[in-house]
Amino acid sequence: MDHLRRHSLTRLHHHSDRKSGTSPKASATSVASGASSGGASGRAATPPTAPAELSIVIESPPVVLYGSPRHSTGALFAGQLVVDVARDAEIALGALELAMVGTVTTRRPVGGAHCPDCVAQSKELKRWEFVGGEGVEGGAPAPAPAPLRLAQGRHTFPFSYLVPGHLPATSAGHIGGIAYKLEARARTTGGEALALERPVKVARAIIPMPENERHSLRIFPPTAITAQVTLPAVIHPIGDFGVEMAISGVASTATSLQNTPQRDASTRWRLRKLTWRLDERERHVSPACARHAAKVGGAGKGMQHEDVRTVGGDEVKGGWKSDFATGDGRIEVAFSARVNPAKKSVCDVDSPTGFVVTHALVIEMVVAEEWVSKKRPNSPTPTGAARVLRTQFNVTLTERSGLGIAWDEEQPPTYEDVPASPPTYNQVRDVDLAELDEEAERLHLAEES
Repeated sequence: MDHLRRHSLTRLHHHSDRKSGTSPKASATSVASGASSGGASGRAATPPTAPAELSIVIESPPVVLYGSPRHSTGALFAGQLVVDVARDAEIALGALELAMVGTVTTRRPVGGAHCPDCVAQSKELKRWEFVGGEGVEGGAPAPAPAPLRLAQGRHTFPFSYLVPGHLPATSAGHIGGIAYKLEARARTTGGEALALERPVKVARAIIPMPENERHSLRIFPPTAITAQVTLPAVIHPIGDFGVEMAISGVASTATSLQNTPQRDASTRWRLRKLTWRLDERERHVSPACARHAAKVGGAGKGMQHEDVRTVGGDEVKGGWKSDFATGDGRIEVAFSARVNPAKKSVCDVDSPTGFVVTHALVIEMVVAEEWVSKKRPNSPTPTGAARVLRTQFNVTLTERSGLGIAWDEEQPPTYEDVPASPPTYNQVRDVDLAELDEEAERLHLAEES
């Protein structure tokens, strides 16, 4: 969604009286072109009764993009724009259109919160022009087609869209966010305007595969300790995921202690404590509008912001298995990690606009050195030395896929070698109908006793 521009249809928003207590559906009512905003007494004038109302009915499942942005085939999005004409009324629509708009917002704008062009940048993804398409924004239109006359009742206008698979998912971060919405606009020949907005949530789900588990090897110099870690490549905001570690190189060999005072003993590293945490790193580039471009060095540039917070963590104080008798020693650790739902984490996002969210699993281990005599192997003596071993692994946080599949995998299979017409027969044998009657007489139901 590069070079996002502010959507021009937002100029049609009209301010309604906040004290009227109207419902959200009633907010999409018409506004008379000649209505005044105040009277002699200073109170707001009562708005006229709307001749029609707009509403949107979504017929497709929730918009979920399956797979990574590089491999996703998108999602089908369909619905109906409904124009409900009031009783004993008839309207003539000169323009009726619907648009799907994507908006990137920042909480740290270059020009401050008072500059709407620095706070949000919008881009129109798809437009449906049901009637006319000219004159909605108040410009000088070209010759428009004849208006559409609608009588009392409910009138539907279907729409559909294949949401591209590379779009970033809906996100609400601490320094930025991405949102999508449908904007419906209509204007009657009498100058009355109808407007409606409805948010659309776009989610991304990467289906985890057992063969995609990550197997990583970490080395902790200057010691000989190595750790083999197995963890899933994809995690979810709700639910646990397992992590397995096999730590080796925690016991010294006899040859390495021949020239030391402890040549009749062996040293080893004992695991004392293990902590883990999930870090969420959010990075966003706040673009500058034309008025504030000088603050960042010119047009087309922005200011980068970064925020790191912990969305999950715990401490493991026991439960591992230590074996110092075989080879160079081995410690096996297995624990469950999870995202804290109270932190309201954001799924991974990589937007061309500069809004990026990533996650990493950080593991810290505290190991203490001790030596044990060969004569008393069950009585280790601490040496006083300890080390903190730290490592991290990048993980992908996405929504669960559930039972859904991509739209292109729902179609029935096609066969290239099967012709469209029925098969032909080279030989045809004539059959006497009388013979068939005799065969049919043999087939009968058993008589009841």
